[in-house]
Amino acid sequence: MEQDFDIPRMLVLRKLTNAIAEYFERRLMEQLANLAPLLNPKMLLGEHIRGGAAMRDSEKAFRELSKIYQSIAPAKPFQLEGTLKPPLDIFNTVVETTPAEYAYVPAGSGPGKRITIISPLKWTLSYKGMGPQRLRELIGVPLRTDVTDLQACILHTLVMHLIMGRRPGVAGVLEALRFPVSSSQSEEFGHLPLTCISCPVSTMRPPDEVIIQSTEISGSMAFEEVVNLEDIARMSDPLRDHLLEIVKNHDEKLLSEISPAIDPASS
Repeated sequence: MEQDFDIPRMLVLRKLTNAIAEYFERRLMEQLANLAPLLNPKMLLGEHIRGGAAMRDSEKAFRELSKIYQSIAPAKPFQLEGTLKPPLDIFNTVVETTPAEYAYVPAGSGPGKRITIISPLKWTLSYKGMGPQRLRELIGVPLRTDVTDLQACILHTLVMHLIMGRRPGVAGVLEALRFPVSSSQSEEFGHLPLTCISCPVSTMRPPDEVIIQSTEISGSMAFEEVVNLEDIARMSDPLRDHLLEIVKNHDEKLLSEISPAIDPASS
């Protein structure tokens, strides 16, 4: 579907995108609050966290955490010692979301003009105060003498990653609620795995000339993607489709009683 991305339409799409993002983020935070006990780092690492108690499989989880940390910490951009010694100071339990973002160079924008593209309907999941912005701030500190905060931020990020991987029930619940969980890496954070959550509707990046024009008008080096209207048009109800399939398997004639618009021959 061809779309016109002139400035007036972009303003309309931007407002719509913000409204949809607020709706889904509110729903997401409600579900994350319900899952809070399962997202507590002590439930994963137990006694390996300061103040934690013994938990089943905590030793295995700590070994896995150490292995990932050792492969990431010594490399750029962190350049930290790759050895972990328990008990760890992993103290945050409250989760927060941050709109996902990535760097992009629009064609025709001139050499080295990198734009930060924000995806309002995809979020990075982290523990409070330990998200991408905090990582960015800590990495940018010149001549670091105290690496405690940076190590803590990396560990909190890795624990979230491990919880989602080792507790498939958490990711499964979010998936069932139409908030699929994924893991991604960002160039600025090396091989550190970031936990991401998206929703049934995606966003899209307009043509490069629109991005360039928008950033020149706003004076900002950041640009927000806008909602993909085709996703809304294609949305279906998986539960309804599954129930119709069950009805069809029992007696196709009943399909017309449920919805006269449904042709049993085409279902």
